[in-house]
Amino acid sequence: MDLASIIRQYYDPLIAKYWDTLLPGHLKALDAIGRCRTPESGEVFVQCSQSGQFATASHLLRTP
Repeated sequence: MDLASIIRQYYDPLIAKYWDTLLPGHLKALDAIGRCRTPESGEVFVQCSQSGQFATASHLLRTP
């Protein structure tokens, strides 16, 4: 599951539960992530600080 899908799935429940404590910046960040983390935007690569190896962020989110 990609990050944009998680945001779309839980956006409304999050707003319903935390509407009174969410700041405008939180909503702006969620909207930006939801727009940019799509298959069209490509993969996000991260580098291990110990080994120097690269992996995709989606690889790190998968459960074994």
